[in-house]
Amino acid sequence: MSKQQRYVGNIFPFGALDALTDVAVHQYGPQHLTRGGPTNRARAVVARGGSVQHAADVASRQGKGHVAEVQVAASYSLLSGLFGEGFHSQPNNSANHPHEDLHVLLGDLIANNAQIGIGKPEYVARKAMASNANQVVINAEARAVLEERGDPAFWLTDDHMSHASARSVSLTEEKAAGEARVILERLLMEEPAVRFAQRVGVSLTSGAKSSALAVARSLVYQAVHRLYHGLPFDGGMVRSAIRASGDAFLNASLTTYMLTTKFLARAGAVFDGRLLRVLGGSAVVAGAIADFVISTGKDIVAWAKNRITTDELLRRAGVHVFSAGGAAAGGALALNLARGMPGWLAMLMFAAGALGGGYCGHELGKLLFHPQGDLSPAV
Repeated sequence: MSKQQRYVGNIFPFGALDALTDVAVHQYGPQHLTRGGPTNRARAVVARGGSVQHAADVASRQGKGHVAEVQVAASYSLLSGLFGEGFHSQPNNSANHPHEDLHVLLGDLIANNAQIGIGKPEYVARKAMASNANQVVINAEARAVLEERGDPAFWLTDDHMSHASARSVSLTEEKAAGEARVILERLLMEEPAVRFAQRVGVSLTSGAKSSALAVARSLVYQAVHRLYHGLPFDGGMVRSAIRASGDAFLNASLTTYMLTTKFLARAGAVFDGRLLRVLGGSAVVAGAIADFVISTGKDIVAWAKNRITTDELLRRAGVHVFSAGGAAAGGALALNLARGMPGWLAMLMFAAGALGGGYCGHELGKLLFHPQGDLSPAV
């Protein structure tokens, strides 16, 4: 009978939501840039004989602020959904409002607002001092300079938008300007907003991030385990961590690809924070589905090679259902407990909750389905 280690708790949705934020920026960015004026500015440069690259570079100086709005609203909505909040963010319907660029909404009720500023420290400082918005979000590079100078505007700003237990990603001028240039170039060349290669790329990047985290988690767990039991450190720790990273890579890549595909199938040209919140809320379940598919897929390969019987295949599938479900339940419970905590602590709590839930679910599945092979939980 085939011996197999089943790596439990390999669900980590944060990388998938980062990737989905990038895809959302490219999906919604064209309409937002057209509404704000940078698209027409770029087309005017081309009409005067400028190259597409030069036109995109010129227009991105204005467009980076519009892209920043999409990035902040998208990342906030996704994380709000992950934490089970009912809030989502949306760019202000009034494109020329002097202070409120973004709204945080509960249904149709405006619960909060924010103004976005991106550029040199002097520019964002003036904006912050004159703003009537509840929050002023500026790029991290400028905010660091304001802090160093002791500028009062530093205390009136942040590099992310927050409300309730969720917050957006940190805003940087480098990323916003770079994304604006790429979007404008694609608009001018009439290319698709989101290419298939980009979907694959962000999925693999998400997988790589989760893989690195799985290595760290595995090494920490094994170190504690060996210290507690008085066992020596050896190369087996590294080998086990590498195997765990492979499972994490596959899981996160598949989860991200599933979420981005679902998003692009539903998204239109106009920003939809409600859709992003729903997708953020489904990220943990998507991770559990990917975990089951990958684990069962390995067993199907073993069955096709006559290493396990059909009966054993079905028994193991039952164990995988409980293990993946337990990881999802444990992670979701940890997220509920982590509301309002710093992002890094929420990530650690989710990882611990998913690991504990996955292990308990695995053991319960073994009790119920009695697989005959050596199907041991591993970290």
